[in-house]
Amino acid sequence: MIERDCDLQAAVDALTDMLAQRVADYARYKAQLPSFGAEVDAELARYNKAIEQFTQGTVVWYYYSPRKSGWERQPSRAHHV
Repeated sequence: MIERDCDLQAAVDALTDMLAQRVADYARYKAQLPSFGAEVDAELARYNKAIEQFTQGTVVWYYYSPRKSGWERQPSRAHHV
């Protein structure tokens, strides 16, 4: 992370903190949504669930994709960072 002048582990830690903050922001904003009526609320809940599943699927895809990671599929990558 050049702009923060830090090593790889510090960059990973900073990224983890940023992602955790975005997840907390999402949860807070989602909880603050007003009711728009039963029909719209049901559609909005369905949309939010789809966004959450898409996001998680993207994370899993990046985690297992050798194209993005440069590593072959391995059971655990915790020791690589």
